[in-house]
Amino acid sequence: MGEGDVDPTPLFKVAAVFLSLVLLVVISLPFLGGELFRGHDILSHMLYVRGFYQALSEGQFPVRVIGKVFPGHDFYVFNYYQPMFYYFTSLAKFLGLSYTQSFLLTLWSAWIASGVFMFLFVRKHFTNFPALLSAFFYMIAPYHIVQIFVRVDVGEFLAAAFVPAVLWSLNRLWEKRSGLPLFLTAVIFAGFLLSHNILSVMFLPVFLLYIVYLFWRDRSWQPFLTVCLALAFGFGLAAYFLIPALGESGLTHLDGSLAGSGDFRNNFVCFNQLFSNSWGYDGSVPGCDDKMPFQLGFAHWLAVLGALIILLKSAVKKRDENLVLTGLFFLVFLIAIFMILPVSMFVWERIYWLYFFQFSWRFLILAVFASSILAGGWVYLVKNNKNRYLLGIGLMSLGLYLYSWNIHPPYFIPEDQINFNNENFLLGREEDIKSFFVYVDYFDSKWVTGKPQNFTSLPASEAEVKTGKAEVEVLAFTQTDKKYLVKAEDEATLRFYTHYFPDWQVTIDGKSAPFSVEEDFGYIILKVPQGEHSVELSFHDTAIREGLVPVGSKRESHRVEISTVREVSEADWRKAHEVAEIVASAGLSPHLVTNALIIGHDYPGKALILEDIPMSLEENKVGEVGSKGDTIISWRVEEAKKRLLEDGKTFVSSDTTSLVVAERLPDVISDTSPAKVIRMAVIIKKEEVVVPQIYSFGPLPLDKAA
Repeated sequence: MGEGDVDPTPLFKVAAVFLSLVLLVVISLPFLGGELFRGHDILSHMLYVRGFYQALSEGQFPVRVIGKVFPGHDFYVFNYYQPMFYYFTSLAKFLGLSYTQSFLLTLWSAWIASGVFMFLFVRKHFTNFPALLSAFFYMIAPYHIVQIFVRVDVGEFLAAAFVPAVLWSLNRLWEKRSGLPLFLTAVIFAGFLLSHNILSVMFLPVFLLYIVYLFWRDRSWQPFLTVCLALAFGFGLAAYFLIPALGESGLTHLDGSLAGSGDFRNNFVCFNQLFSNSWGYDGSVPGCDDKMPFQLGFAHWLAVLGALIILLKSAVKKRDENLVLTGLFFLVFLIAIFMILPVSMFVWERIYWLYFFQFSWRFLILAVFASSILAGGWVYLVKNNKNRYLLGIGLMSLGLYLYSWNIHPPYFIPEDQINFNNENFLLGREEDIKSFFVYVDYFDSKWVTGKPQNFTSLPASEAEVKTGKAEVEVLAFTQTDKKYLVKAEDEATLRFYTHYFPDWQVTIDGKSAPFSVEEDFGYIILKVPQGEHSVELSFHDTAIREGLVPVGSKRESHRVEISTVREVSEADWRKAHEVAEIVASAGLSPHLVTNALIIGHDYPGKALILEDIPMSLEENKVGEVGSKGDTIISWRVEEAKKRLLEDGKTFVSSDTTSLVVAERLPDVISDTSPAKVIRMAVIIKKEEVVVPQIYSFGPLPLDKAA
């Protein structure tokens, strides 16, 4: 700079701050009106927000079971589904905000926090201005906008905010090595683990890679061991959720999420979609014709290219720690892009836990994170200070211009349609949202194979007399503790509209009482002797939730008598085929689906239909079936027998084998829920199709010859 020249740096700094404030305003505008916006999962999340808060208000901690608004629809979702977002919304609700305000505030705060922690982390390596650029890019990334306004995936988005926070805390602990930073790192890491199951798996290698980098940089064991201790402590804080989520996954229909639209084979992203500027609010479909955007963003691609070029130039001239760090995140970016594209199919097929990712495009969040850091790394590695600021401000301006137009929802939900702030927010709207309740959900108890279709008429007490004469009075009622006074004129059988799930316990007059579980709906059935009795249903933690004892310990529900397999009449069986044929001949888009069909040779003229099972689509497979509705599919019959015996099951027949046949079917609607198949048939034929109880079992097979 020559004598008399004015240093442009202060002006550049003002411009950078101004652009950041503009981004903050643009991000905040959709939230300022306090209106709920439409998106893929908004209804589910608002029901979870309400149910979670109500469960906490009743004293349930940690929250595992919530009510689904209507009687007889208890939901054990938070034994498996990430709870962190809902703890935050409940905190806001306890502070006096409405449900809608609590939801919006938590989501907006996560968005802001993602930028703040990205800045704090990157500043540790690349100084303030590059850190500001990385934070800017991370906040405005198109996939972040998709997470919020298209998918409304609040758990995934919260986890994305925690990622830079974890890395920042690891760096701070590495420097301080004890005391408050250790505790803070453990708490932040636990919060991350409780935010999203899939992202926990995705980013754990990134955290480990960063720790290895710090160890390489400093060659010191003391901070390394301290960091490992903090992560172990954080895992311990989250273990109450993580261990049951893994150890008790077999108690739900979770495997059903891996078939049909949840099969990763149907959800790879085409390469050109990563560059497309098209924008839409629909869901993901097989192929390249999605109306849901999967773009990384032109500005992010430019940052990656610029970082690569300067990496190659700088690597020849010098080697420093930040150059290595930039190179590591470039490697992370390449891995993320690879996992998004169909070329990575062989990796997905060989690593079973990747099946639960469902969508390859989830790796966009990893690509966004890495490319945002690369943007800061590119600017940092530019030597000339003026050029550095010009480049950074140019990238910020380009990102704001390209992406800010999409920072809005498709539309806002009018309060006269659904007002979540009203305690009776569904009153009069039952039929509009009926489909949300009548299908078996992946997180429903495995004893639930169907839902009552007249759910709006179930008794508020969730108890009714099935046989005999008796009066039932509610004494106390929470989601986990239900007390009744029963006056029985003679022995009576009561149906409690509580889906069985380990470990519900029932007492009569304070003494443990045996009960059974109703087939199809999974409701608790109890016989009450003549006279006046106090009856209590109480939900307890299993041994694995309390003491990390494997599922199957003696404490498991030995009092329960369960029978969920039932025979289907030949008439219903034929009607099921007719309905399925209507759907198959409707000319709908081809979709690869797996359907399970059991032909029992010991049951002439009848058949058994059990739940859908994710299968290989390559060829037909044969296995055997357990006697209590638990289906085992295996590539080899011997493996099926082994698994059945290990689970204590018996065979339907030892000499006339019951076959389980999975077929690759060419013309099936994408959503294979049987109830939805029937509903689709009604729409196509403009007539009512009645198939008694068929929807209680599983996908309808389309091949008569089977």
